[in-house]
Amino acid sequence: MYRLHFFKVSPNTAELRFSRIWRFIFAGIAALFASLSLFEGAPVWPAIVLASVSLVSALYTENWVFDLSGEQQVTRKIGVWPFLKTVSFPISDITSVAMHASKPLVSRGGSDESSVNRMPRLPHGERQFIKLLIMRKDHAPVAVHTDLSRDGSRIMEMGKLIASFLHVPFTEQLE
Repeated sequence: MYRLHFFKVSPNTAELRFSRIWRFIFAGIAALFASLSLFEGAPVWPAIVLASVSLVSALYTENWVFDLSGEQQVTRKIGVWPFLKTVSFPISDITSVAMHASKPLVSRGGSDESSVNRMPRLPHGERQFIKLLIMRKDHAPVAVHTDLSRDGSRIMEMGKLIASFLHVPFTEQLE
């Protein structure tokens, strides 16, 4: 439901954010549930709780701004507005954008595997997660987005767009 999308705002600025349509949908749902209590004339607590959850969903933000002009930095804002955590770092620290596929979360079993790595088999087979990472000089990688492997082509395309915009290489790291 919440999927980050790449938007080129200007020739020197790009954003990775949720589509704004979700904000309007959740705000509309919140208004619908809140109006139910107003029309009843008395508080309808399940409707008030659902309106509150929908409102928090409408106010949730995860936003990456890649600014090649001015401050030349990457800024990430995440949280529920107005309580946003902001982290910034210089674009000059970025060495590449990488797509990292993790090991399967579901083990097929076997006598030589440790019991720590063995998990019950899920009906849909093995599930992998794919992370989109920003690799930095002398720093730990920064995870931009994590999703199931079935969305791998979409994440790869997003990574290539970011790498192209930042003029850094895109790499795939498969385990």
